[in-house]
Amino acid sequence: MTSMTTEQISTLLADPHVCVLAVAQSENRPPLALPLWYGIDPQGQVYLWTAKGSLKARRIRDCGLLTVTVQRDTEPYAYVSIEGTADEQPADRSRVRALVARYVPEDLVDDYLEENFSADGVIITISPTIVRAVDFSE
Repeated sequence: MTSMTTEQISTLLADPHVCVLAVAQSENRPPLALPLWYGIDPQGQVYLWTAKGSLKARRIRDCGLLTVTVQRDTEPYAYVSIEGTADEQPADRSRVRALVARYVPEDLVDDYLEENFSADGVIITISPTIVRAVDFSE
């Protein structure tokens, strides 16, 4: 088990894994943890797409902090956990398209967007404060 380099982290994040978002809820409740698709912007920052009124967006907005974990669940196992602050912007169709194209076959992306893209969508970009990354191959 070894820490990962920046290049190894970028390589793992570039693959279309499903991330797990964790964000604080109200007092006396465990964190909200949900699987999500994620995108990578040109600066290498992870971003999420969701509806503005969704529970995850409301919790992130209220707290301002979140954690996203991405894992490679086949050998050699590895994970990246990113803790950071959230920046919410209205969803830009081109960024959403790039995110969706990571998970949906290219010939179905436009149909997926036609059904799922709406004016109430938001992009949440994570500004990392702590990154933990481990490769279990060594």
